[in-house]
Amino acid sequence: MSKIGIIGCSLSEFQPDMEDVATGQIVFEVTEGVLKNAGLDIKDIDQVISASCDTIDGVSISNAFSAENYGAFMKEESKVEEDGAYAMMYAYYRLLTGQWNNCMVVAHGKNSGVGPAFYANMSFDPLYLRPLGLETTSAAALQAQAYYRKYGVREEDTAMVASKNREAGSKNPRTMLREKVSPQDVMNSSYVVDPLKKLEIPPTTDGAAAIILAREDFARDVNNEPVWIKGIGFAQDSYYPGHRNLAFSDSCYAAAQMAYKKAGLKDPIREADFAELHEACAFYELMLSESLGFCPEGKGKNMIEEGNSKIDGSFPINPSGGALCANPIMVSGLVRIIESYLQLTGQAGDNQVQRNNGAAVVHASSGMFLQSNLVTVLSI
Repeated sequence: MSKIGIIGCSLSEFQPDMEDVATGQIVFEVTEGVLKNAGLDIKDIDQVISASCDTIDGVSISNAFSAENYGAFMKEESKVEEDGAYAMMYAYYRLLTGQWNNCMVVAHGKNSGVGPAFYANMSFDPLYLRPLGLETTSAAALQAQAYYRKYGVREEDTAMVASKNREAGSKNPRTMLREKVSPQDVMNSSYVVDPLKKLEIPPTTDGAAAIILAREDFARDVNNEPVWIKGIGFAQDSYYPGHRNLAFSDSCYAAAQMAYKKAGLKDPIREADFAELHEACAFYELMLSESLGFCPEGKGKNMIEEGNSKIDGSFPINPSGGALCANPIMVSGLVRIIESYLQLTGQAGDNQVQRNNGAAVVHASSGMFLQSNLVTVLSI
């Protein structure tokens, strides 16, 4: 079986509102950027897979209006209406068929135009859950309450997570929020939905990202240091939140076990150097750390209390600053992939962590209440 590697990446600037920039322009810029980064021309690309959302884009079959901007004219082209990390997974399995040598993956989302709350509310069923007014933050708050109560997590614990990630983000020129906040600043910020405070939830973010995947022979011809996809796992929980345990993500656990088995990873803490997690709110980092096997169930708070997950800790989590510093819906998971690629190739700049094992665990999520989860193990 051929190895599949990442040979190039590109990120747009992330802004809270890019009203004056057309979606096509943002997509074109990251496409141009990833081709330049990989040293390729658009004619070298065999296929293109995009990730976007019709609701956010404001038009049905929205990829039909963006395909030319990401160079898919007269090429094999497809779309995933999930996070860009899921489009990467789709590209990975297509490349394993041997029909293509490479694939460009492009994800974009101008969330300010519609608003994350409207997008999220539309994802709930129209009869029972949507009329309740549930959206991203209120759904997360319900899950946080379940998690806090079951494991005795304190608001001070999640405040430390938010402060840690914002400090990491202050060193990252590729993210959006670059101002440090102290745990006390987080505690003093106002509640948005109890128990979540303003500095514990991510900002509305517009932006795009792109990567190029390639089979081994092609990858080695154009890149001296590809980052290989060693394992991918994905799983999905029940749609209705009342049908599952909200204090632990079973689908994230299942996805992680699938990815670790494929990658031959026995102990992610000892065999990987760091993790990039799609923590849509601060408490999710603690909860996901448990589901990913970084610590026992209910002990996620210990990782932040003991300093293990800091950028200079024994196992850094979100050295990029994570989604708390920039959370473009449909793009955030792919950003975690790109930040991990930059770390593993020594290009992370002031955020660089030590590369003792040359491996990373990367997480992406889609849907409310962590319904769907994707875990990728990357290695040089």
